[in-house]
Order: sequence, then structure tokens, then C-alpha cells
Amino acid sequence: MHPSELFSDVRTERVRHSDYHSASWEILSNSRLTTFRRNPQEYYQRFVTQEIEGDDKECLRFGRVFHEAVLEPRTEITRDNVITGTLGIFRVCGTPVREPDMIEDDWSQTWFQDFPEPGVLRRASTWGELADGRTWLLNPERQGQFQSGFCAYADMLRDGDHFRSIRSDVLSKTGARSGQDWKDFLKSVPQGTVTYKPAEWFDLLAMRRELRAHPLARQILFGEPNPGRQTEFTIKGVDRETGVQIQTRLDFCQEFIDGVVVVDLKSSRDASPSCWRRQAERDGLHVQAAIQIGLATLLFGTEVTFRFVVVQKDAPYRVEVFELEDEFIEIGVEDYLRDIRRFAECQSTGIWQPTKYGEVQTLKTPPYRMLDRQLAWRTPDGGTGFSDDGYTED
Repeated sequence: MHPSELFSDVRTERVRHSDYHSASWEILSNSRLTTFRRNPQEYYQRFVTQEIEGDDKECLRFGRVFHEAVLEPRTEITRDNVITGTLGIFRVCGTPVREPDMIEDDWSQTWFQDFPEPGVLRRASTWGELADGRTWLLNPERQGQFQSGFCAYADMLRDGDHFRSIRSDVLSKTGARSGQDWKDFLKSVPQGTVTYKPAEWFDLLAMRRELRAHPLARQILFGEPNPGRQTEFTIKGVDRETGVQIQTRLDFCQEFIDGVVVVDLKSSRDASPSCWRRQAERDGLHVQAAIQIGLATLLFGTEVTFRFVVVQKDAPYRVEVFELEDEFIEIGVEDYLRDIRRFAECQSTGIWQPTKYGEVQTLKTPPYRMLDRQLAWRTPDGGTGFSDDGYTED
């Protein structure tokens, strides 16, 4: 079954992140379906009665900042904002072998860079100050000596709709979020807004840099803009079989002549293929792919290609682009149907409990323990021992 056969009444809505996640409990998304699959009672208490508060883990808050900072640039990139429009030095770098684009006497050389991240490379003996107390100077001990550094253009915001940067002067001496200055700062921040430290900002810059450096990720996320490019894009529909309302939020989609590319942007502690093979199964990402492919196919009326773009949160900020095998997406359809039918049953009966709730369940012996038994032997004195081949000689 193609995923598009799962849904009907498909439409698009432009809604805020907070409104999407605060939708009625009767509206399912893949993340909610994952909670339900884990334990229907957890779903009931989290979304129906709201006895359990929603998750606001550090990784989720970082993910929201990462998505908005990467996917929703607002400042036009031009050479005019070399100084006033930059974000500040975030790494030491070498200088290009080509001639500088701008020379200021004998104390400053400047190169403009478009790849892998738009910005300016500068080699100078005098750096000066930037806004908010930030400085161009990389190493104070080398004041007056030539130093080289890179500064990104302000196509990536320090403050957005859902996040605010934390000024260093409002943190404690140890860098903790505490003290009166911190409390005063929080009063100026809208409720529900994510805040992040300067060190976290540097990670975001580095992650975006590596996304730009990866040829396929750069083509997908940072290519020439056109009317067919949309970010943070919500699609809603109805499950054909049960009538349950379904919604999904596309991080990024791009229309081409021969179809639509849908991208789910992920930040992760490990972006290696071996890790993501396991994570796709554990987090129900094959179900998410089935939902997004199905809804997007009906909405756009054309073939949909689905990709995961994953970037590691820590150095070296590895970037990978993944696709799912057709068989894995078919399994996603099957798992979706199983879960949505079970959800509809709980909704109609009012009984939100796991399968076999109230029954005695058997814990099966782990396979590795069965292997241990096969390799065990009795010693002459009645004890036990082990060997690589299952037996030994005295």
C-alpha cells in the first residue's frame, strides 16, 4: 500500500510551533503516536487529562533553536554588512591563497566567502569591538600581532521568534543560570522562549557551517530560493479507515519539476549510519516517513522523495543524508495502521491501557544467557566453568 492511500481531506495550514504542539488530544502526529505506542496510558495522562506535563528536555529545546536558526534566516546576505551585520568571531582560521578582496593599508586584509558558509575572513593586527561587548580579538596576549579569524554573516539570528541569546553578563561567575541578573533577564524574555548560552551558539554556528559544507545537504537546504521552497510547513488530513485527524510538520520541502523533496532535519549525538539505523526503528522514523510521504503526495499531487538530514551536535559536527528503503517505508505503513487502529479503539472504549494489561506476562530468557548455558560444563568437583569451545580437560 502506498502511504497516500492512508489519508483523505488533506490540506495545509500555516501555524506557529506552539500552536501545532498544543493541538487537541484527538489530533495525532508521529511524536504523539510514538507516545501512544509506548504506553496508551501515558498518552491519556499527557494529552487527555494533562496530568503529566509535556517534555521540555534540554535536547528538545536545543532542537527548536537549531531548526529555527537554520531553516528561517531573515537577514539578506550582502557585503555591506561585513561589520554591523556579523555575528562575531567564532573560530580561528587560515587565510585563502588568493589575493584579498579588501586591503586596509598594511594592517588588515579581508576575504569575502560564500562557501561553505557566507562570511568574512580577516587577517589583521587591529580588531576593535563589536556590539554587546563582543570583540574581534582572538587572543588578547597577541594584541598588535597579525591574527586570522572567520566571522559569519547575519543570515542566522542570535534572537528569533522562539529563542533568545543569553548575554554573558547575566550569568554567574561559573557560567550558571543563577543570580539576580539572571532573574532580571528572564523577566524580559517571553514565557516559553528558549534561552541559550554563548557556547551553545558556537555549536549552532559550527553545525550550520558543516551543513553548508556537505554537498547534498547544501543543495537541499541552502540552494537558490524559489516559490516552491517552504519551511516549518504543516499538513493536516484524516485517516481514511478510522476518521482520526492526523497532522505533520515538514521541516523543509522543495518543489521540483519531477516531484517534491521532503526533508526532516535532525540534530543528534551520533550521526553515523550504524546509529541511525537503530534510531530510525526506535523512534518510529519509518512511520513518520510514511505519514509525511502520504500527506505530501496528496497535497502536491506528485511523487515525493523523503530524506533525513542529520548533523552531529558536537565536534566534528558530522553531517549525513539518509533515505529509507522502500521495504522500510512499507513497514512504516503497517506499523501506522496497527497503531491508529489501536488508538481508535482506545478512543471509542475509553480504556487506555497497554496490550495484555492485567495479564501475567512471561519474560523470555535473553539469547546470550542461553548461549552461556550451552557453553557451561561441570567440573569434577561439581562446580561449573566455561571455555571458548564449550568443554575443557583437567
